[in-house]
Amino acid sequence: MTSPVGMVRDLWRHHRGAEPLSLAENTLWNAVGSVFYQGCVWVITVLVVVLSQGDYGAGGALAYAMTIGTVFTPLATYGIRPVQVSDVHDEYSLSNYVGFRLVTMTCAAVLSLAYATLTTADPALLPTVICFLAFKADEAFSTVLYAAEQKAGRMDYVGISQVLRGICVVGGFAGTLLLGGSLLVALLVMAGLCLCVTLFYDLPHTRKFAPVRPLISREQALTLARTCLPVVSATLVSGLIVSVVRQYFGNAYGEEALGYYASVATPSVIVQVLAEYLYAPALTPLAEKWSDGAPGEFTRFMLKIFALVVDVAGAAVLALSLAGGPLLTRLYGLSIEPYVHLLPMVLVGTSLTALLWYFMDVLVAIRHFGDQLVACLLALAVSAGTMVPFTAAFYMDGVNFAICAGLGTGVAFAFWRVVVLTRAHEAGRA
Repeated sequence: MTSPVGMVRDLWRHHRGAEPLSLAENTLWNAVGSVFYQGCVWVITVLVVVLSQGDYGAGGALAYAMTIGTVFTPLATYGIRPVQVSDVHDEYSLSNYVGFRLVTMTCAAVLSLAYATLTTADPALLPTVICFLAFKADEAFSTVLYAAEQKAGRMDYVGISQVLRGICVVGGFAGTLLLGGSLLVALLVMAGLCLCVTLFYDLPHTRKFAPVRPLISREQALTLARTCLPVVSATLVSGLIVSVVRQYFGNAYGEEALGYYASVATPSVIVQVLAEYLYAPALTPLAEKWSDGAPGEFTRFMLKIFALVVDVAGAAVLALSLAGGPLLTRLYGLSIEPYVHLLPMVLVGTSLTALLWYFMDVLVAIRHFGDQLVACLLALAVSAGTMVPFTAAFYMDGVNFAICAGLGTGVAFAFWRVVVLTRAHEAGRA
């Protein structure tokens, strides 16, 4: 019988190797690491208020920077990850993807800062936005490495990296504020610590599977840019579905009101991230089943993952709806109590976001990029068209109603298109 020391030694050897894990193991590692990391990101939205002695203005400033971050991230990542992990025929190398990521990150930084400058009502918020974008830039670069590890079937590296990042996020942010540092310094320290994880953990592990040195020709960059344009457009629009409504609410009703809403809404991202990272490891086998063309296998697998997303999101919505109110009151005090009723509908909205992202990634895996863009445009049109009357009539509740109306529309269209395309494919007409 193997001793405990021998079991730990065997596990460590396996971790150091390059052999792929099972789908269940990859799903578990990915879900645990991602939920931990996103939970830590949420924790700083609590700490910024608590450690600032109840200053909801600081919370609103961070929330606003995070809103601009939702513009930067889809531009920086350029929708590459689902394309990269479903590249079952290796059309591009990891070096190509890394090189292209550096190009997109540079363009994203310029465009996001221009967007923030033009749309931010209070210029004093811009330094906070810039510091937060430094953190998001490292995060965006790490995902191209994660995609390579995902494709190789080693998402334990991804999970461990995200746990390390989560510790750096909370430790760097809280430690800086406790020592009397400003929000700006806390964000920069947090970004610097996460960069260390990228340099000293992520890069060495990713090199086990392929060279990481950036290598991209002008022709390859242009081809990738054209190929992924509908994907990044859809990703950008999907982020705007929520951020446009919240940004309008902040500009119309004030930074403090947005701070209260964000304090309630931010925990809900855990539902969205948990659902996303449960299905993410399935994208490569999903693309393989579509490429193989075996009748019925793709449909059964796709519906199985869909059911998993619905079940997990539903359970999380129920649990957080029951426990979220007391938790928020304990964290923020009685000042947040008038707003805890917002949480259930916020959770519904994040669940709909997870479902929309799932069908978007399915459409990428089967190489039907345009349909996901249409789904997101429909969702944005509905949410933007309803946000003014809904917030005027229902105040903060109107934010949730507008977001859910838009997302529900997008999910319905994307699901319909996946069903139509799948039936055509299995009938030999696609």
